[in-house]
Amino acid sequence: MSDRQVLDDIVGVGSGSPVSGPWRLTVWDATTTGKLYVFSEEHANKGSCPQQRHFSSLASEILQKTSGVHVLVENFIHAYDIMTPKTGIKTSVAQACSAVDVGILNNLRSCLEVMKINSRHCPGGCAKRIHFIDPRCDMVSVLPDGKLFEAISFYAQHKASQGSFDDAVLTVFESFVHPLSSLLPDRANLAGRLVGVFETFRNKMTPEQRVTFDRIWVRDITGGIADINAKYVKLHENYCASRRKTAPALADFSRDVEEIKQIYKRYTNKFMDVWLLAHIFMIQNTAGSNGMVMYLGSLHGLEIEKYLSLHGLRKIHHSENQHLDSCLLMNP
Repeated sequence: MSDRQVLDDIVGVGSGSPVSGPWRLTVWDATTTGKLYVFSEEHANKGSCPQQRHFSSLASEILQKTSGVHVLVENFIHAYDIMTPKTGIKTSVAQACSAVDVGILNNLRSCLEVMKINSRHCPGGCAKRIHFIDPRCDMVSVLPDGKLFEAISFYAQHKASQGSFDDAVLTVFESFVHPLSSLLPDRANLAGRLVGVFETFRNKMTPEQRVTFDRIWVRDITGGIADINAKYVKLHENYCASRRKTAPALADFSRDVEEIKQIYKRYTNKFMDVWLLAHIFMIQNTAGSNGMVMYLGSLHGLEIEKYLSLHGLRKIHHSENQHLDSCLLMNP
C-alpha cells in the first residue's frame, strides 16, 4: 500500500473511531505532495474519549508505517506518554523530565512516546519526519514567558501610578515595541534579525509558494509591526512630558497600554503561524514527501487553515466536536 493509503487508513476518517486530544480536523488535498491533516486542540479542554486512542500513539503509528509522511506538532505533551525511563512507571511531566543543560523542552520531547520508536521499525528514520514547531524554542527572542509578560505590564502600570509616565512609556517601548520592530528595521522587506532564517526558507520555495508567503508576510508580519509602531507613537505623544499637552489620566494610559499588549500578543502569534507555513512548504518540497499531519493549538490551527485556503488547496473534509471536548470521532 502507498503512504497515502496507509495514512488514510490510520487516521480513519469515516470509521467513527475516536481520537483523544483534538476537537477539530480538516483535511486538505495537495495533489502532488499528499493530503494535509490539520488537527486542532483547545488547550483548556477536558474529557478524553472512552476508547483511548491518543493522537500521540496515532502519530507513532503513522511514522512507523509510512516512509514519506511528516508529522508537525505544536503542543505534544500528553500525560499517558510520560514514564520514568528506569522503571517504566507512568508518572508526571515534572517527575519524568527534569531541567537539564540541553533545555527543558528538548528533555520533555525525549520523553514522548513518538520519540521512543525503534529506528529499525521506522522506514527512512523517524527523526527526520517529526517536527516540533514550538515558539518557546524557535522564537524565544520575541516570545517572553507569560509571567514575565505580566510582570512587565505591572511595572509599567506601577510607574504610571507614581506619575513617572516617561519611565512607563519607555518600559512599554523596550518590552513590547522594540522586540518586534528590531526584527525588521526595513519593514517592507525580509530584513533584520530573522533575515537569515526566513530568507533561507523563502529561497527554497517554489514561485507559487513564494507568492503566498510574501502576501501573508506583508499582511500579518510587516503590517503588525506598522500597527504597533503607530500605537506607540500615539502613546509617546500623549504621555511623555516633552510631548503631551494635558495632564495624563492613569485610566487612559492603562487602556492604551492594553491595546499595545494585545497587538504584541496577536502578532507574535502570527510569527508562529508564518514560521509553521514556511516549514510546511519546505516539507512539501522535500523529495519523497507523501503527506503531512499537523497537531496544533486551536487558534494556530484555524490560522493555518486560512493560509492553506489562500494557497489554493481544497478542503475535502471537516469534522469537529461541537461540545469542544478533547475527543474527536472520525465521522464521514
